[in-house]
Amino acid sequence: MVKSQPILRYILRVAPAIAVA
Repeated sequence: MVKSQPILRYILRVAPAIAVA
């Protein structure tokens, strides 16, 4: 499921940035 969802991985990388913002 996640393998065919590169966007999900991108969100996981941006999630921490948004949480800190």
